[in-house]
Amino acid sequence: MRVELLSLTQAALIIPDSTGVVYTNQVGGSECDSLEMEGSIVPIEYDIPLDNPKESLTDNLCGLFREGNPGVIDQDTAEKIQRLLNNSPFTSDVDINWKKLGASKESWLHVNLRGTLNGTVKGVSANEAVLTWPNSD
Repeated sequence: MRVELLSLTQAALIIPDSTGVVYTNQVGGSECDSLEMEGSIVPIEYDIPLDNPKESLTDNLCGLFREGNPGVIDQDTAEKIQRLLNNSPFTSDVDINWKKLGASKESWLHVNLRGTLNGTVKGVSANEAVLTWPNSD
């Protein structure tokens, strides 16, 4: 089975596994590339303050990439993303996979998992995943 994430409205982790389900998303800003991974998907988001929904992880990620951008994640942008991930106990177990930064693009960032996402995910055998979110184009 193939699942298109074009209508994705929040950040999610794709954890690789032999599930028979392949997730694909449009990535890379105006490059409009399409990448895919077989596995399980885990929606992730901060606890969003109702009085300030712009503090969401998804809004902050999207805000780093303006419409028309080429979708490149450079060192500076990656460091900003890591700070966003560190801001919540839920995503503080997620670290950028710096060795795969060159293979990452806007809306498709290779990451490592160090824990259970604050107890949300159990029995994960993989420590690598992809962080994906709505593409800016």
